Amino acid sequence: MSHREIVQGLQVVGIDERPKFSLDVTNWGSNPSGVSFVCYKWVSTDWVDATGACFPTGSVSSSGNVITLPVFIPQAIGDNYRIEIKFTIGGSVLEAYALVDCER
Repeated sequence: MSHREIVQGLQVVGIDERPKFSLDVTNWGSNPSGVSFVCYKWVSTDWVDATGACFPTGSVSSSGNVITLPVFIPQAIGDNYRIEIKFTIGGSVLEAYALVDCER
């Protein structure tokens, strides 16, 4: 596992689930700013931007050391996603990612 990958490892969601993913950035520092994210879906041989489809409403927020994404909506059983969260702490731009698989 890469040190950028969330420590919980692969996230598995059911097609009918609607989770709100959170990231605690305490290991990198505190009070993240400039937070943004993108969601990619694996299609055939490459990652394709699926942010608009998987996160159609809401916006990313942060409180203290926790970044919370809007509600995630998986698109189809068998889909594989990579969610990348970018943030700034102490002048350093950092990025973590989570892999998400969708099942029945």
